Amino acid sequence: MSRDLVQAQILTNLSNPAHGLLQLAPRVGKTKLAIEIIKKEKPKKILWVTPNTKLRDEDIPAEFKKWKATVYLRKTDIICYASLSNHTGNYDKIILDEHQDLSPNNCIPLLNGKIKYKTILGLSGTHPKHKEKQDLYNELKLETLSEMSIDEAVENNLIAPYKIKIIEL
Repeated sequence: MSRDLVQAQILTNLSNPAHGLLQLAPRVGKTKLAIEIIKKEKPKKILWVTPNTKLRDEDIPAEFKKWKATVYLRKTDIICYASLSNHTGNYDKIILDEHQDLSPNNCIPLLNGKIKYKTILGLSGTHPKHKEKQDLYNELKLETLSEMSIDEAVENNLIAPYKIKIIEL
């Protein structure tokens, strides 16, 4: 199965607007999917939250350009999780890139209304199982919208097979 076909199936199965979590293996194309969702939904104001400054300043803007969505880049505030706790604003769509970086401290503005939003889309290849994180997702009403494990990505030839060797000490 091709990456484009997998992405098309995911897009087809999402509600409009999409609100929830995409838990997809690395290399499935979460960033492209998020940009395609943005293009489909046409939000007026977007907040993209990312783990680090390189993603904020270089990678995410480059992805918007690569997928021909510069009109939406101009409507997007890109910040790091470290800044989220001090942020305010009103957004149609929030993208939580690597949503496992959401914490009880940095998500306070999402919970207390300092950041107003219509929908949130969380992206991650390493979805956390901790109760604390699950409680946050539940509070934000974020359920899994689509899921693909690393093993499923290997089966679909989206990523190379791997072997894990355990070396005991």
